[in-house]
Amino acid sequence: MIVGIDIGRKVDPTCIIKMSDTWEVNEFHMLPLQLEYHEINNYIRDHVNDVDVMYIDQTGIGDAIVGDLRQTTHDSQVNGVILTGGEKMRGLDSTWYVSKTKLLDMLARAMRENLKIKLPQDEAICLKEQLTAMIHHKNGSIGARLGMHDDAVIALALCVFGKLVESGQ
Repeated sequence: MIVGIDIGRKVDPTCIIKMSDTWEVNEFHMLPLQLEYHEINNYIRDHVNDVDVMYIDQTGIGDAIVGDLRQTTHDSQVNGVILTGGEKMRGLDSTWYVSKTKLLDMLARAMRENLKIKLPQDEAICLKEQLTAMIHHKNGSIGARLGMHDDAVIALALCVFGKLVESGQ
């Protein structure tokens, strides 16, 4: 079981998605806004006991969360992913540097080839809305349309990235 986590707090929510070894997405958690860091950490620890590995957006406030989780869980389970602007991808210990574009390209390929989403209707609708809200902005970046979120998309992309890394692809 692989977990992708996009950390948010004030403007964007934290999103947790679990994916099985057979590419099946079957669990989705969207945390409320304004949670304190320790509440986010506690929630993650309480809901990832059954996972093999986590891939967590370590960019920005995610850095503190990743650091805490590495101290309070099995360190080998926690992989940080720092979203970069370039096209290169590299890993250093349990931290990966990956462009958001590359991460989303991997997700698109997985959705075409082998990703299966089996979520309750409300959660599936939320994910679908976020997937359809993704656009290329005029400045060249990729993200959600104005007023929309991409947290579930990033969490899902982190699952896919983790699956590819863990399988050596």
